[in-house]
Amino acid sequence: MSTRKFKLLVALLGSVAIISCQSTPVYRAYVLDASDYTGVLRAPRAQDDVTLEMCRPDEASRGKCVVYFQDEFFLFKQAYLELSQRLSQCQGGQSPVSFSYRYYGIDAKSYAGSLRGPKPKDDKNFLLCTPTESNKAPCIALSLLDYTRLKGDYKTMIIDLNECESNRH
Repeated sequence: MSTRKFKLLVALLGSVAIISCQSTPVYRAYVLDASDYTGVLRAPRAQDDVTLEMCRPDEASRGKCVVYFQDEFFLFKQAYLELSQRLSQCQGGQSPVSFSYRYYGIDAKSYAGSLRGPKPKDDKNFLLCTPTESNKAPCIALSLLDYTRLKGDYKTMIIDLNECESNRH
């Protein structure tokens, strides 16, 4: 992947959205740049586990997995579900909302490497994702595809909710 495309990917990771003069919280995400991709990505259901190898960069992509620290991810997930619920109610629906994006706890053989932020000063050490006795999954990984869909859907919901609420007044 060219340097320009990589910079665009990192810029995409830098913010969630500022739309229609409404600022939203920023949930920091990082591109995984591990020194070793041996391990397992643990899904909420064991039958959905995949190998960490899925995150290994290749010539086409310098980052295949996006990583959130656990607290940030679950705050983002909660915000997504609340926004989805508000949009459903505004549109007159009462259907339950769901979160259909795959996410994983990281169970790596080695935690050497980096979590690449939007700028070099934002980079974090992958060691911060090492499980502890009290926190088995301090970091949550999403495939770049699910991350891109999640962000796009989140932004679209913000726009749709703003339109829905403005049409009700």
